Amino acid sequence: MAASVLDFSWMDAVAPVAGNGVLFLAEGLFTYLEQADIHRLVLELERRFPGAELVFDAASPWVIAAHRLAAAGPARKVAALARWGLKNGKELESWGTGIRLLHEWFYFDEREPRLGAMRLLRFVPGLRHVARVVHYRLG
Repeated sequence: MAASVLDFSWMDAVAPVAGNGVLFLAEGLFTYLEQADIHRLVLELERRFPGAELVFDAASPWVIAAHRLAAAGPARKVAALARWGLKNGKELESWGTGIRLLHEWFYFDEREPRLGAMRLLRFVPGLRHVARVVHYRLG
């Protein structure tokens, strides 16, 4: 396993001004971290900011694996960096007693025009839930 790249010292600066309404957004980030680092980060956020909320996007683990195998050219370098996928939104609840899934949105459930033909994936049972946004309360 690779050494952790996370530095939690920034939390010391945030804590005094955090108050009761803290929302952490991690868009396009967790896919590129090791699960152990995400686990440490989520537990540290829960410990330091009880009641905070966390929102992030995630792909399923098999999508990460397929992307790494199928990528070609310059995209192969980015795909090779992908590390972690989320099987189910409830998965993180097992990481700590105070972690609760509030909501889970699936990309392909929406009729978003920008998705183009990909929005048709909502009709394919095995593919409709491969990309999601999850929302948790910590502590």
